[in-house]
Amino acid sequence: MPSTPSKTVATSLLAWQDIASAAQVISSVVNVTTVWAIAFMIQLARGTGAAFTAGWPTIRIEASGKASGNDTWIRLLTLQPDIGASIVNTTLNGAVSAGATTAVMTATTNMAIGDRLFLGHTTDVTKYEIVSIKSISGSTITFEEACTNAHDTGALVTDQPFEQFPTLDMSLYSRVRIVIDNANSGQAIKAQVLYNTFDSF
Repeated sequence: MPSTPSKTVATSLLAWQDIASAAQVISSVVNVTTVWAIAFMIQLARGTGAAFTAGWPTIRIEASGKASGNDTWIRLLTLQPDIGASIVNTTLNGAVSAGATTAVMTATTNMAIGDRLFLGHTTDVTKYEIVSIKSISGSTITFEEACTNAHDTGALVTDQPFEQFPTLDMSLYSRVRIVIDNANSGQAIKAQVLYNTFDSF
């Protein structure tokens, strides 16, 4: 009889947060001694309409073969967003309710159907999310699907976020973590990382 895989899904490794220019964030550590594979859902959004500096920011997935200590972290994978050009940099011109399918923008310059948009919040980082544009009519954007969170008027809106879902074999490692290094990107960024694990059959 076929076995059902055992998985752990959508665990937060780094909750949505603001990462200042020239700052670095190291996630908590995941014990993978009983994990066969892990997939990271990485979302990183721009904080301005400026292009990134070449080579920055970097997102590193690091693993260790030891149960403790900081002396054996090895870089398994390094990711870098595109530099970007003609980047949306505007704000919401009115509050957006959770479950809304439209939003009014202060400007729609550089927006296009199919773009992925970061929707911020002026006081609550847990409300951050990324949505897709279905249509544009004047200053009103229609989303492909209803947004999950509420967003307040004046909240930041940018496009060209970096989104990746790398999957890595964990069978030979003891621990894994994420390092987001914003040393030379030239701007503040916003990021979150969730992960899924494949534990057993």
